[in-house]
Formats: sequence, C-alpha cells, structure tokens
Amino acid sequence: GSVLTLRGRIEMDAAIMSGRNLSCGAVGAVSNVRNPILLARRVLEETDHSLVVGSMAERLAEKFGLAGTVLPSNKRRENWKQMRKNPAKYLKKNMAYASDTVGAVAIDAKGNIASGVSTGGLWLKLDGRVGDSALVGAGFYAENEVGGVAATGIGEAIMNVLLAKIVHGYMAVGKSVMDACKFGIENITAKKGPNTAGLVAIDSQGNFGYSLNTKMMIVASMSEGMDRPTAKILTDRSLA
Repeated sequence: GSVLTLRGRIEMDAAIMSGRNLSCGAVGAVSNVRNPILLARRVLEETDHSLVVGSMAERLAEKFGLAGTVLPSNKRRENWKQMRKNPAKYLKKNMAYASDTVGAVAIDAKGNIASGVSTGGLWLKLDGRVGDSALVGAGFYAENEVGGVAATGIGEAIMNVLLAKIVHGYMAVGKSVMDACKFGIENITAKKGPNTAGLVAIDSQGNFGYSLNTKMMIVASMSEGMDRPTAKILTDRSLA
C-alpha cells in the first residue's frame, strides 16, 4: 500500500518512542521490510542508535527476520505511471501528495506512554528522502509526565516546525490535550499553510485529542473493556 518514489521504488520510514525514558528507535528510506515499525522497535531495543537508514537498516531487518519483498499493488503502479506523465504537478511543495501514514499514541496501566508512526512518505519523492516520521520531535514525541503525539502530513512542513514537540510543549505548560492539538495545527497553518498536517495525542491522564488542517483524517480510539475501537472520519470543512 505504500507510495512510490520518482524512480518507482517503495521506501518507508517508521519510528517508536518510549515516554518512560525518552528512548526512541527509527528507520528511514527502507525497502523490502514488511513492517518497518517492528524494525524501528528493534533499533530501539537492540542497538545503541536512535535512527538507522537505507541499506544498513535493511541489513538489520535481515538479521532480525523482518525482511520480505514488498511490491506495489497494480493500482499503485498505475497511479505512479499517471503521475510520471506530469511530475511537476505533484512535486510542487504546495501540491505535494501525502499518503498512508499511520500514527498511534498509547498509555498503559502504569502510566507509560508510547508514540509510533509508519509511512511510505510522499508520492514521487526523491529516492533517499526521509520525512518527519523518522525524526523525533517532528513526527512523534512521548514523555510519561506530559503525553504523546503522532503527526501526519507534509513531512518537510512538519519537520520545519517540529510539530510533535510544539504540541508536547503546549501540554507541558498545562493546556488540555485537545487545545494543544488545536494550537499545534494553528501554528503550522500560520507558518506553512493549510493542508499540511494532522495529529493525534494523549496526555498523562489518558485523555486524547486530535486536530487537522487537511481535507480528511481518520481517527480511532480504544480503551480497556472495549471490544473494538471507535473510529470517526474528520474533515476540515474550510478545505472541503
């Protein structure tokens, strides 16, 4: 389901962060890894590093038994062929096509918070491009005493403003998690424009929030005792 680079490759980024000790593991620009988030967790737990990219990350995937051929679907390949006919349309920053980022935040019974993100990035990105989903403070952040954040959208805009850390900062000074998300999105909208980001967050009490300046974002929540998550489709009607 991942997007394709300008040369037609699948390259993915993923990361996970523990709010208990601020440790994180991330991988960037990896191919032939079926679940990059599992590889990011191995970087966290099994190495001395926070971020490993490219061929070395893929070698780690082989070592940990996480390697596997990842091929684009026929629909994705056809989308790529159509986009390649007029790549300038999709490469303009204000028209970048983001897709398929999955982000999650969670808190356990002991108050430990985690944040995780995984993405294929932007359509027609350059090979080797790494987005916000692999960068701590940009696409994700977690700290037990405050909360956790996971972002999605145009990676360059998100990393330019360190969106996840901004939202974390609002919570740290006493803003509610929902207000923190709202203020974070207002910040990136003011500096980088609309249709650039969405995010989810959770605070140290287990309250969750979300906000977006994109046309749509799907969110879901689940807590102890629920058989299945509650999901909703969010829309920013100002962009509809």
